[in-house]
Parts: sequence; structure tokens; C-alpha cells
Amino acid sequence: MAGGQTISSGTQRKDVVIYQAHVIDTALGVLAGLVIFLSLLKTISWKRRSDSATIDLKIILTFVFFYAGDVANVFFLVTLATGLYWLMLCKAQQQVDMELPLPHQEKHFATYIICAFVLKAMQFLHKLIMQLSVDVFFIDWEKPRTTATRTVTARGQQKQDLTPVSIWRTYFVANEWNKIQTIRRTRPTFQIMAVLFFIEVLGFSEYTFKEPQTLLKDSSQMDNKPSYSTILRYGLASTLWLCIGFLQVIFTVFYEICVTDKIRQFPDLCSISNISVLLLPQRCYGYYIHGRSVHGHADTNMEEMSQNLRREAESLCGQRGLLPNTDMQTFQVALSTRLRSQYDKIRESFARRYGPTRLMEAHSANQWEQNIRAYHTMNHFLGSIIDHAHPDMDYYVRDKLALERLMGMEFLEPIEKSIFYNDEAHSFSDVLFHGHESTLLLFDALFFCVADLACQNFVLAGLLTYIQQKIFRKIRIHFGKKNLAYKTQVDERFLIADKKVRLTSRRKVALVLQWPDASRKRKRHTMATGTLLFIMSSYKIIFTLFFVHLNPVLCQQYIIPFQSPSDCSVEEYFDISSLSCVSCGENQQRSATGLSCVCQNGFRTVTTDLTSIACEACPEEKPAVTQDGFECIRCPGSTTDEGRCQCPPRHILVERDVSGNLLDEATCEICNGNGSAFSVPNSNGDRCERCQASFIKSSCVCNPPSLLAGGLCIPPGSLSTNVNPSVNFAQLKFSMVSAWFLKNLYSSAAACLSFSNLTACQALGNMCVMNMHSFSGVSVDACGIFNTVFRSQAAFSSTQDISYWRHNLPWLYYGDEPGLASRVLQSDPVPVSFVFRGKDKNTDIKLLAAVYNVRGEFFRWETIGGANLQICPETPIKRTSAFSFGTAYQENCDLSIADLLRAHPEPLFYDVFLDLGGEESRELLPLPTLVLNQQYNGKFINQESMTNWYLSRRIFLVDALSGREKSAKDFPKVIRVANAVKIRFNLVPGTQQGQVFPPLMTVEYKDVLVADINTQTVSMSFSVEYEMDQNEARLKTDTALGVLAGLAVLLSVLKTVSWKRRIASPVVDLRTMLMFFLFYAGDLANVFLAVTVGTGLYWLILYKAQQNASVILPLSHQEEQFVTYICCAFALKAVQFLHKLIVQLSLDVFFIDWERPRIKTNRNVPANGQQKRDPSPVSIWRTYFVANEWNEIQTIRKIRPTFQIMAVLFFLEVLGFSSLALRDPWPTLQRPPQVYTPSCSLIMRYGLSATLWLCVGFLQVIFFTVFYEHFVEDKIRQFVDLCSISNISVLLLPQRCFGYYIHGRSVHGHADTNMEEMNNNLRREAESLCGQRGLLPNTDMQTFQVALSGRLRSHYDRIRDSFTRRHGPSRLMDPASFNQSDQNIRAYQTMNHFLGSVIDHAHPDMDYIVRDKLALERVMGMEFLEPNDKSIFYNDEGHSFADVLFYGNEGTLLIFDMLFFCVVDLASQNFVLAAVLTYLQQMIFERIRNSFGRRNLVNKTLVDDRFLI
Repeated sequence: MAGGQTISSGTQRKDVVIYQAHVIDTALGVLAGLVIFLSLLKTISWKRRSDSATIDLKIILTFVFFYAGDVANVFFLVTLATGLYWLMLCKAQQQVDMELPLPHQEKHFATYIICAFVLKAMQFLHKLIMQLSVDVFFIDWEKPRTTATRTVTARGQQKQDLTPVSIWRTYFVANEWNKIQTIRRTRPTFQIMAVLFFIEVLGFSEYTFKEPQTLLKDSSQMDNKPSYSTILRYGLASTLWLCIGFLQVIFTVFYEICVTDKIRQFPDLCSISNISVLLLPQRCYGYYIHGRSVHGHADTNMEEMSQNLRREAESLCGQRGLLPNTDMQTFQVALSTRLRSQYDKIRESFARRYGPTRLMEAHSANQWEQNIRAYHTMNHFLGSIIDHAHPDMDYYVRDKLALERLMGMEFLEPIEKSIFYNDEAHSFSDVLFHGHESTLLLFDALFFCVADLACQNFVLAGLLTYIQQKIFRKIRIHFGKKNLAYKTQVDERFLIADKKVRLTSRRKVALVLQWPDASRKRKRHTMATGTLLFIMSSYKIIFTLFFVHLNPVLCQQYIIPFQSPSDCSVEEYFDISSLSCVSCGENQQRSATGLSCVCQNGFRTVTTDLTSIACEACPEEKPAVTQDGFECIRCPGSTTDEGRCQCPPRHILVERDVSGNLLDEATCEICNGNGSAFSVPNSNGDRCERCQASFIKSSCVCNPPSLLAGGLCIPPGSLSTNVNPSVNFAQLKFSMVSAWFLKNLYSSAAACLSFSNLTACQALGNMCVMNMHSFSGVSVDACGIFNTVFRSQAAFSSTQDISYWRHNLPWLYYGDEPGLASRVLQSDPVPVSFVFRGKDKNTDIKLLAAVYNVRGEFFRWETIGGANLQICPETPIKRTSAFSFGTAYQENCDLSIADLLRAHPEPLFYDVFLDLGGEESRELLPLPTLVLNQQYNGKFINQESMTNWYLSRRIFLVDALSGREKSAKDFPKVIRVANAVKIRFNLVPGTQQGQVFPPLMTVEYKDVLVADINTQTVSMSFSVEYEMDQNEARLKTDTALGVLAGLAVLLSVLKTVSWKRRIASPVVDLRTMLMFFLFYAGDLANVFLAVTVGTGLYWLILYKAQQNASVILPLSHQEEQFVTYICCAFALKAVQFLHKLIVQLSLDVFFIDWERPRIKTNRNVPANGQQKRDPSPVSIWRTYFVANEWNEIQTIRKIRPTFQIMAVLFFLEVLGFSSLALRDPWPTLQRPPQVYTPSCSLIMRYGLSATLWLCVGFLQVIFFTVFYEHFVEDKIRQFVDLCSISNISVLLLPQRCFGYYIHGRSVHGHADTNMEEMNNNLRREAESLCGQRGLLPNTDMQTFQVALSGRLRSHYDRIRDSFTRRHGPSRLMDPASFNQSDQNIRAYQTMNHFLGSVIDHAHPDMDYIVRDKLALERVMGMEFLEPNDKSIFYNDEGHSFADVLFYGNEGTLLIFDMLFFCVVDLASQNFVLAAVLTYLQQMIFERIRNSFGRRNLVNKTLVDDRFLI
């Protein structure tokens, strides 16, 4: 940026920057000193909470971590404010008052940013380690119920056993805790996308240029793109990041209030499940969530659970709080040393283990028994503590003081009793990501900024930030799960949310369970946080806010007044040295130029020295001044107004003799115009010279009937004087008499016709060109007269053997024969081959132009490629790109009329040729020209088809001369500008040698009526384009579409027939036709996709890989049909996607619970004195657990959609693959910013992005299906294992009589067991001590496709009709959710019993058979056998029940996302915007699928939606 008016020297700039750096360092020093006290306060609080009496290395290290975080905040605050200060100051200033620091001065600022990141990273890692080592335990308050007497002792007495307490509630709570560990108040991926949207799409990055402007503009079109400022770049990025994060946090607050709050929902779940949670991030400090049920038992069935919730909602039971009659469930706890010591003793008995990744692997029996005993001991101990059963380890409850909350510490030490502090803020989230959003947000911001400063690429910084978030999130989930399993003794294999775990039977490959938290609608990504190194100067003692306005530095200013020659008076001249007006001397006046002084009239010049003059008055005897102004003389006659002598016509003035001596009196000598002299005075009137040849007959006088015109004596009868000197401005719809034409048209035409004057002929041709080559029946205008002269020269030989180029005349027209244009442009190839690669490489387009001025004089031969035809201001490197063969060039600009008039006072005319080269002699090929403004009898003939074209030659760029009406020196009334110049090359069809037809130059002129030259602008453009015959390619594409679309009809008919059989409908009705069209829409979309992607990839490979020019890309208007195909593919694929989505959202689903109640003894004794045995309730928690996991996997996919977007964006924007779509033949990925960047080809852009999308998606599918699901986790197959472990089968019916069945009947008979019995069951199954899991005996087949009989489906519908549709609220305790009727519960039990009995073959009239599908049935996707009498269960090893999930429709989803991305990109020409909108689209449809899928699950299974959390 150039120096401003205030800071005008390098020394002053250096002083200002040093002063500002001093202020920043001072602020850092003072703030860093102040935060020491804050860090000390945190360390003291940590020491009290850790029950540490001494200051050891651990405490010092903790202080360092606290101080690192606080200093990181200081550095971030200072750097953020500095960047924001410079951003606002530099972009908002009206005049240049402040300049940015130089690059070497910004290194100091960059060091601060890196320090902030490093220190914030230390703080983040410290918090992460603390979270990964937190002590956690689930206190189960459930007590066993007494069963019937089953065992007999040695004495013959019966012993009552206890019903085992189900472990499923603990698994449920542990899973939900595992899920919420990484939830955040912001959506990290949305954060990245939003920042990239503002920076890259809306163009906010332009604010970081080192230029004092704030307009958002396309920097790629700037002539000299300025460099970025590190300070502005950081200030913009960090400010945007924080603003978007802050808005997200605000939105999350409203969302948690109005929709769902997972943190506050967790205590509700604990209370419902009768489980409390103790969290100890420090030795004697932590959090307690009181979850003891007010109903005594939580191991209940659906009916009892509903009654309990209803009683609680209607206040018919106690409150949930720890203290009586209170609702306070969450507490901060300060434990006494005695209690912690006892806790540690029990903890030490836990055998550290990390459970195997397969449920069927056997643990050491001793290890399991030890851990189970320790678990029960810890559970009993902590429960008794809460129940005040240990007076020596008792506690009391109190509120925290306001000062305690503010300082983050406790004043009272729990010496004898522990202290439970009421905690309404649910601060237990401090051990989760949710409670550290500010640290994560700052770390992400600093990571993003540091990555951007290192690579100067916002997109790459966003991708690296996304990867960093994913890595740290995976670390938090993995090790957090390990810690949770170890500290709570919950089997790690049942923590199946957001983490890899395997549940599999023996003899089967391990299946991984990991659900993306789809129902949470919360994208949990890795946290991030940054810190700064502590750098401060000890001598800084003054704290100054660096973001206040800095006082200007006191320095000398050099200011001069602005003056121009027009500001000087008559007695002043403009001194070009001092740039000011200076007074002339005595008897002097300003010269005509205004840049010097001359003597007044009647005064002669006297030289006083070499630098000044004096003026002396002439005496009366010699009153006149000589022509040179230095002498006085007598005149022979009269004098001029300037005091000079003057002579009569045809005389010359003589003031000196032949020796140069001054005469006493001047004389007037007559020139002899007769005889052999034939002389006349010259233009200065001081010498006789020979008169023009046209006068020489008898004298130098043009006597009638000859006509004097243009200095020539035109003989009579040679040309009629009735000429039309007007210029037709057709766009403005008027004509005007041109002063130039009036003066020169007749004389040029007559001289050309009569004397064959070459210059006059060229001038005549120029006037025809200025009149747009237009002519009419009236042959007296410029072009009419030219054609008259052209026809008169027919008898003479042509020039250069070109019949249209007559002798002595310029070549203006090709001819008016019909079809001549096509013969000229498409007959004979140019004898030059264009080669892109190899030793014979030739890509240079060499154009030459013969340049003439308006008077017809030959100016020069000029190489085309500079500023001649390319009138827009552009760099030489970019201008050169226009003449590199194959590069589609386009430049546009708006130029002011004033600039055009200054640069082009008179027009220049160009005859353009293609230089063919040649070893011996160079050869030139004339370029045909098509003037779109050319008229014939008032009709634009060159704006129609080629058959009517009238090719011409010679062009001009700016004509400011013909529009002058009265005098050629007057200001023009109209100017004519070549606002669009285009050179088009047409490739020879079928060529393999790079041959082209003669290029065509197309020119369009614009008539501008001059009003205000300073404000008026005109749009200019220059382009070079290439084309070839696309009819063959278009025909092949249309043929492929037609054939494939016809085949798609057959496939759609087949799908419709299969659908008809599966819904058991015998008639073809309107619904059948609709389904056919829906199927056909999907198949036709695939046809369009295959053809368009194949076409795009074909053009991409063929065009970029060709050696000789053999293929040319379609032009923009030729791509419209291709774009239409893409839009059709997207619309049809959207129809298919929505159809599948609706089918999934209306799916019939039911969970068949095989668990049977155990007999318990009734406490009430009837009148007969006998005890009545009632069945103990079957726990509903297994069903809740399975329903939750089904809800979780509804939107899992075979790929990671966000990674898909990021990976494609990485290839396109970071690696530069987008350059492959440019309209040039060079496969270069990275291009310097100073070279020209052509426009993109829509076909290649689509082919590139679609291919990349499909390739990345295909690689993801291979990785996840082949490697990840086999060796890490497979969520689909794992769900089948979970069903078997939980003793629950699943029936899925997407269509009326067709669906899927997952057989989950437990081989152990019961699944409602405690931890010990669960472990024994798994061990027995792993050691093959029990049966197999399959539906049929001695088989492992658990998944089936089912074709139901009409009778079975009718009975199913009758039971389903008794269900009452309902939609429960999102909070567990909402009273409105307790209106579930007994009818629904009875219907649920009836349905459960009915489906179970069907599976057990208890209904002969609704029985089923099991068989394998034929290979042809699998290929055609239909069943040949109809289930008339019996239903058919088809063995399904492929787990095709995933077809009712997103997982089984990955192909449709991948293609829909790809088409959405491509359509947005083609519309916006912006890959980043396409990525952002694709991400939003994915997020919206995922939320729709989750929300409505959850509602459908509740309606169809009668699972209370308040437990789908």
C-alpha cells in the first residue's frame, strides 16, 4: 500500500509500528502478571480437593497447567483484539492514516498466536487427561424380589431364593453416560462449514488484503492481486469463529429449553432406572447424581412402569430429591478423608481388566468373581453412605456461598463429615466435553488459525481442523469407555454406543457395535483448545489498552498545494519544476502551451541570460516583430493581430537576405504558378514549392469545370459531387453528418478513382469501415462509393491473386455469393498443426496486423497480443494466454469514455492475418471478419444463419472521429466502440493432427451517445474460443439415453411386479401405476447418472490427455442440454430418495420379548390359608435397550458423510484438482496467481466432481465393509447379536406381506439376570455348553426375509388396529405422557404373545416354512413362491434387513448427495458453497429420518418415546 498523507516516510512508519508493538507487549505483560493470582487460586482449590498436605512436584505441575491455560487466554485476547483493531482501522478509514506492519514485523505477532495455541493445547490435554481418569460408579438401589421356594436343605427345610436383579438398567444408564461424554454445545462440523461459507463463499477473505478497502469482490479478476496480511487474516478468522460459536451456544440454550436437554435428561433417567451416579474427578471432590427411585423398584414391566410414572406425575408419591420433600438430585460433593480411604480400599480389590471385544470370549473365572464381589461391596458401601448408615463417614447437605461459586473453591474442609453442595446448574458436565465448550472452541479457533497461517489456505485449515476434532473425539470416546468399564465394572462389551464393541456367537466372525449418535442430532467432534507461550518484558510497567485509537506521531509533514496549468491566469505560466503557477515578467504574457512566457504584441525578445528573457518595445519606424520574435522590422503592407507582417495570397514573406542578414524592410515575393515553375507558397508562407500534380496543366490554379477538393484538382466528370457524408448510428436510431466525412469523403473517393492515390483509397476504405461496412441501394454513402470504385477496378488485375482484393484498394469484403461464408470458413484447413505435447509442440497463435491511420497512411506491422485488440487493462502474462491454442480466453472490463478518448483520439485500423511461418518465406492467412453491426438496406445480415453472412476485413477499436458533427476538432457527439471482439477456431472434424479451419474474428460495435465523459462507461470484452462439430457426440449421448431408458422400463416393471406380490394385491390400480413411476424414476435417474458421468469423464480424460489437438470442448451454450440431463438425474433421484425415506418412516416394526416371568410368592394370604403364586414382572429395560439401539442405527451409513465432503473438498480446493476442469488442455493442478485462469467447462467440472465423489465414496465403502466391519466393528451384525443376548426378536415389515425377521431368542432361557449370571451365560455359550442361536435347531441362522400369508397379516392388522396412536413428550417426567391406556398395554402383550406363538408353530393355519432363496430370486429381487397357505422364511445371510435403514440404501444416498453437490456447484461455480449446502442437506434429512423414524418406532412398538434418548 502506498504511503499515505500522514505517514509518509519509512522512519515514521517504523516508529509507529514499534510504538504499537510496545503497547501490545505491555498489555501482555500486565495481564500475564495478573492471571498468576488466578492460577494460584485454582491451584489452592485443587490442592484442597485432592487432600494434599504438602507442596510437591504434582502441585507445581498442576499450577503450570493452570497458568498455561490462563496465559493462553491472555494471548488470545490480545491477539484477537489486535487483529480486530487493525481490521477495523485499515478497512474503515476514509484516508490513509495508518499502514499495516510489514511482513517481517508481523512475525512477532505470529509468534504470539503460536504461543497461544501451544499453551491452550497444554490446557486442553490436561483437561482431557482429567476426564479420562475420572472415578465413576453407578449405585444400584434395586433390591431382589423373593421367588418361590425351590431348594431343600439337608434338614428337609425349603429355602427361599432371591430373584436376580437385572443388570440391563445399569447397562442402559452406562450406555447413555457413554453417549453424552463427547456432546458439545456447538456442532463442530457446522462450525467449520459456516466459517468456510463466510470466508470463501461470501468473500470475507478479501478483507485480509493489504489494501484500504472493504468491498467484497472477486480477487481473481484483480490486475495486481495484493498480498494477505497475517494480522488481518488472523483477526478475521478468529472473530468469525468466535461469533459463529457464540451464536451456536445461544441457539443450543434455546434448543435445550424448548426441545431436549441431554445433560438435564440424564438425572431423570437415573431416577427412573433407580441408579445413582458418583463422579470423582479429584480425590476428595466430585459430583453426585441421586437416582433412587421413589417407587422402590425399577425392574418392572411396561404396565407397572407406566403406572409408576403416572403416579409420580400426579404427585401420588414422594419427590426425587436426596432430602425429603425436595427435587434436588445433583450435588457437588467434598468427601472426607476417611470416606475416600474406605472407597480406595474397595477399589483396590477390583482386578484391572479391559474386556475382550467379543461377548463370547471367556474371562478368567477368578477375575470375574473377584470383580463381581468388589462391585457388590462398593455398591452396598456407597448406598449405605447415602443412607447415613456410617456415622463416622456421614455427610450433610448445604448450599454453596455466592463467593464460593465465584471463586470456584470451597471454604469448609470436610474433615469429619463429607459435604454435599446443592447444584442446580448440573455442573457434573464439567467431566464431559459439554462443560468445557469455551476451551474446546478456543482450541479449535487457534488450531484453525495456526493451520491457515502456515498454509495460507482456509479450506485446508478447515479440513485439518475437522481431522483434529475427529482424532481427539475418538481418543475421548475410546479411553473414556475403557475408564468407564474399569471404574464401574460394567462389561465393556455392552457399551455399544459410539464405540467399537463386538457381540458375537461362537463360530461366527466378531461383529462390531458402534452407533453414530444419530438420534442425538448432535455432531460430536473432537474438542480443541489452544494456548500461548508466556512472553513478557520485565521492564514493562504501564498497562495500556492497545485497541484504543493511537495518537498520531508528532513529525514534520511535507504538504504542497495542488495546481494545474488551467489554474494559471493570463499573466502566469505553469512551472513544471515547482508544479505551481509563476508570474510572467514585464511586457510578457503566457504562451499558447501555458508552460512558458512570451513577449506581448509589439515587443521583441531580448535574451538576458540562459534562463530568462526580457521584452523590449519596437520603435515607431520598425513597428512590426519578425517571425522569430527577436527583431523589429518595417512591413511592406499590413500586419497581423500579433504584430507580424503579412503578404497577399500566392506571395511569400522575406525578412532576411540569403546570408541571413535582417532587411530594413520586409518584402513580399510572388510565386510563379505558370510555366515550368508551377510553384505556390508552402504552408508556412515563407517559401515557394511545386504545386500538387493534379494542378499541373497550365498553372497551379484549379480552374472550372475542375473542382478543388482536399488539396487536389479533380477533373470534371470523374465522380459525382452528390455524396452522402453522414454516418448511420443504427443502435441509436439516427444518422448525422460527420465533419470528417464531409471534409474527406469526396476528395478521398475522387483521388482514389481519378488518380489511383493509394492513401486516398485506404482513407476511403476506412470511412466505409467506420460506417460498419454497411451499404444500401443508395450508392453515395462511404461504402456505396467504395463499391463504385471497386467495380470500376474490375478491369485491373487483383492483388495477391485474391479476387476480392482489387488493385490499389483495401480488401474490405469477401463477396456476396450465397454460401460463401461456409466455403471460406469450413473448406480448406489451415496448413498449421497444433500440438500440445512432445518435441513438435506448437500452441502459439501468431497473429499479425497491418495498421493504418484514419488518413489511409500505413502505420506499421504489429504483432497481435499486446494492448492492440485487448483494450482492457491486463497484465502481459495474462494477455499472452489468449494466444495459446486451446485456452479459452475471456476478459471483460468497464472503461470510462474519458479514458477511451484520451487513449484513442483517432481510430487505428487493423487488417489481421494469421502468421503461418515458413522456413524460406513467411506466409500470412487473412482472418475473415464478421461485423455483427453490418447492414444491407437497413437489415442486420450477420446476425442470422451462416448462409446469409457477409464476411469482411479490417476493423477498428474506438472511433471518436466520425461522431464529430461540426468540426473535426470539436468534441464528439457519438463514439463507436468495438465492445466485443471474439476470435473463434473451428477444429477440422476427425482430425488427429491438430488441424483447424481459418479462424473467424467476430466484432460487435456499440454506439455511445456522449453526455458526461467522466461518469459514462462502456463494457468491453475480448475472447478467444474453440469449437468443433458436436452433433456426433450429442447423437451418441441421446442414443445411449434412449436405449438405457428403455431397458430401465423393463427393470421397473419387474420391480412393480415384485412389489405387487409382496403386498398381496391382485389388481392393477392407480397405486400400482404410481409405484411403477416411482421405481422408474429411480432407474431412469441411474441411467441419466451413468450417461452424464461417463460423458463428463470421457471429455475430461480425452481433452486433457490428447497430444495433438483432436478434441475441443463444447461451448457454454452447447452444454445446456448436458446440464439439463444432470438436473433431470437429480430430480428423479430425489423422487426415489423421498420414496425410500417415506417407506422407512412408515415401516411396521415390533419387538418380540421371549422373556418369561419367574414365579414369586405373594405376600397376601387368601382365606383358604394357601399362598398364591404370581408371576414376577418381566423387566422392560431389555426392550428399551434394544429399541434405543435400533433407534441409533436408523441413520448409520456405510460411509462417513462429513468425511466424504471434506475429502472431496480437499482434492478439489487444496490439491487443486479443480484446475482440471478449466478450459485449457494443460493438466496442471497448481497454477501461479499471476497467470490467466480460464473459465471452467461445466461438463468437465461435473465429470471431475462426480468422479471424485464416487471414488472417495467407493473407497470408503470398501474400507468400512471389507476391513473396518470385519476387524473393528459391524453395527448391523452386532445388532443381531444384541437381540440374542437380550432375548428379543425383531419383526420388520416395510410392505404388507413382506419384511424381515431377526431371531433373538436366548439360548439360556432368561436374559433378565444379574452381572454374575450374565457372565456365566456368556461363558457357557463361548464354551459350546448350550444350544445355537438359530431359528432352526443346530443352526446359527438368525436373520430371514419373510413372505407372510394373507391370513397371518390380517390377524396382525386386527391386533395393530387396537393400538392407540400417540406421540409422547421429550421429557421423562412430563405429565402429559402418562395417558397410555390399558388397551395399548393389552394390545402389546397380545401382539407379543401372538407373534411368539407363530414363531413356535402354535398356529397350524398360520404356520411357516424355512427355505433358501434361489439364485435367480436373489438376482431379480422377487419371490417365485406365493405364501398362500403358509408363510415363507427365507434364510438371509446378507442381513438384508438393513434395507429399511440408511445403511442398506447407501447407493441411493451416495448418488443423491453427489448430484446435490454437483447441481449446487454448477449453479454457483463454487465447490465450498456446494460442500456447505450438501452438509446442511445431509443434516436436515438425517434429522427428519431420526425424528419421524423415532415417532414411527414409538407408534408401532408401543415403546415409550421418553426412553428413546
